[in-house]
Amino acid sequence: MRSYYYREYARRPAVTPTGGASVEHADILAALAKLGAEQREALILVEAIRFSFGEAARVCRQPPGRFRNLVEGARADLARHLERQRRKTPRRDCASLGFLLTA
Repeated sequence: MRSYYYREYARRPAVTPTGGASVEHADILAALAKLGAEQREALILVEAIRFSFGEAARVCRQPPGRFRNLVEGARADLARHLERQRRKTPRRDCASLGFLLTA
């Protein structure tokens, strides 16, 4: 499964979204890029691909408790990065990003 994740998601070239949501998507992509590889992988498996914590922990070959802490740390770091970006350009509304920041 880990090789599937890397083949399908992790090694894709960065995509710059276009249209009305492009600024928001660019912010999320920039914030995700600032996370460590382990944190980014854990967060994507749980939040984007919607694996359970147990499934994602097995894919990452991590004990479930450590994996849960990894995801929680990734969520906190992502929220911190997005908040910094929001402060730099306060005209943006990041309310729609709440689903990424809740447990």
